Amino acid sequence: IMSGGYMNSNNILFSFIIPVYNVEQYINQCVDSILSQEYKNFEIILVDDGSKDNSARICDEYAKKDERVHVIHKENGGLSDARNCGLKKAVGEYVLFVDSDDFIFENSLTEIARVCENKKFDVVFLKGYKFYSEDNTTIELDQDIFFDNLEKSEEILKYLSYLRKFPGSACTKAFRKKFIIQNELFFLKGLLSEDIEWMIRVFKYMKTASSINVPYYYYRQNRKDSITNTITSKNINSLLKTLSIHGNKTIEDKTDEYINCFLAYEYIIILAQYLSLDKTERMQIEVDVYNYSWILKYNNNLKVKMANIFKNIFGIKFTACLLHIFLKYKEKKR
Repeated sequence: IMSGGYMNSNNILFSFIIPVYNVEQYINQCVDSILSQEYKNFEIILVDDGSKDNSARICDEYAKKDERVHVIHKENGGLSDARNCGLKKAVGEYVLFVDSDDFIFENSLTEIARVCENKKFDVVFLKGYKFYSEDNTTIELDQDIFFDNLEKSEEILKYLSYLRKFPGSACTKAFRKKFIIQNELFFLKGLLSEDIEWMIRVFKYMKTASSINVPYYYYRQNRKDSITNTITSKNINSLLKTLSIHGNKTIEDKTDEYINCFLAYEYIIILAQYLSLDKTERMQIEVDVYNYSWILKYNNNLKVKMANIFKNIFGIKFTACLLHIFLKYKEKKR
C-alpha cells in the first residue's frame, strides 16, 4: 500500500529511501533533517516494514503534510526487502539510503546536488560521523575518502583498497539510480550485513566515482534495541556468506584482487568478534572462520597486513585473541 502524491519526476534529483520499523522515538529527527534542507528537489520514500508501534502513523502524517513524502506499508520482510521495495518506486536520478534512527547534516544537500548535477557519477562518496545521543557528541568515521573524479574502475578499487577502513555502508554514498537498475543491484534478503555484500557488487560494476568532503550523515550509536549492538552467530555467518559469495582464490584480474582486499578487512572483523560468542556457537562456525584465513594475504590495508603477520607467526587463534582484545579496548576507550 502506497500513499502520497508525486511531484513532477523530472524535478527530482534525489530519492531518499528510509526503511522504517518500530522507530517512533527517532523517525521525526530523521525525516525532519531531510525536509529542512535548503535544497528542495528530492523525494522521501518511507517504507513501513510492518511496524508495531506508532511509526506507521507518523509516516502517514508526513505524507499528508508534504507532497515530497511517500509511504509504503508492507509486511515485515527485513531491511534488504524494504530497501528493494523503495528502489523500485524511486524516481530520482540519485538514490540515498538513510536508516530511520539516523539523520543528515543541516543543508548538506546543496553541495552534493552541485556535484551530482555537474557530472553523472555512478557513486558519490559522502562524509559520515558517529553520533552519541547521550552527550550529543560526534566522531568522524575513519575513512579518509578524498578524491575528485575517478573514471576507471580499477583506479577506484585500488584507491579504496588502501583505506584504513572498508567503506561498506550504503548510507554514506549517493548512487545513480540508472546504474543500480541496469546492473540489477538489489539487496540480498536474509543477511544481517547486507550493506557489505551489496557494496562489493556495486564496486564490481561502477565505472565512475567522486567524493564530497562536507559533513553529511550521522550514525546513531549505542541504541539499545539496535541489531548492530549485539554480536550473534547470525552476524558472523552473514559475513562468512559474503566471503563465500565474493572471495576468490583464483585471481583473474585486478578487480578480484581488490575485492579480496575488501573481504580481508571484513575477515578481521569476524576474527575480532567471534570470540564474543558462547562456546557452542563458536564451535559451530570455527572451522569456517579458520578456512578463510587465506584471505589475509590480500592486505593493502595496514590492519589486515598486521593481522596477516601475526597469523603467520603465532597462528590464527592467537591473532583472533589479539583482535578481540583490541576491539574491547576501543569500546572501553569510547
